[in-house]
Amino acid sequence: MPNHYKSVPNMWGDHRYEDIKGALEPLDEFARKMELKWGVDKLIKLVTPGTADKFRLAETNFNKAADLDDHFAFIRKTENLLKGWKFMDKEAEKLGHKASTDKVWHFEFEGERFCFAQSFSDLALINEADYDRGFTIRELALIIFEHDEKSKEFKKVKEAFKTSQIINFESKKHKTEKIKLEDLDDEIPF
Repeated sequence: MPNHYKSVPNMWGDHRYEDIKGALEPLDEFARKMELKWGVDKLIKLVTPGTADKFRLAETNFNKAADLDDHFAFIRKTENLLKGWKFMDKEAEKLGHKASTDKVWHFEFEGERFCFAQSFSDLALINEADYDRGFTIRELALIIFEHDEKSKEFKKVKEAFKTSQIINFESKKHKTEKIKLEDLDDEIPF
């Protein structure tokens, strides 16, 4: 393992994980809401330099606390980071910045920033520098149901199990060669 990778702190594997999980869930949820509201990595660019600097420091302290074996310190740093998100949200609004419309959603996946909009006119409201690829809901439907062979199986699953969640997919080729009867006629060793 390269030297720049840190080992997982002991606190993640023991009984305190539930305490930490309880602290992380509200932070993750609020951060996700802010990225949906403002765009991925956008909010910190809309606040004053002093606020942005304080938030980055709070992130650094949060990450350092994750490496320590003190879950109370970690929870305090998590709460502080959550306060930072809330403060930036209010400050951006006070400075006159407008949040993305509720007809547009921002999402980051595999390091790429996506923007999904209900229509092209909604997508046109968003600064093109704020996303890598933008799609309308209609385009997504076309991709899913008309252009992607793999989606035919997904469609069947989603129709049968409406609340199912697709996490990943991969193509697997199955052997098509036929098994010969003599291959099955081996001696049983008992």
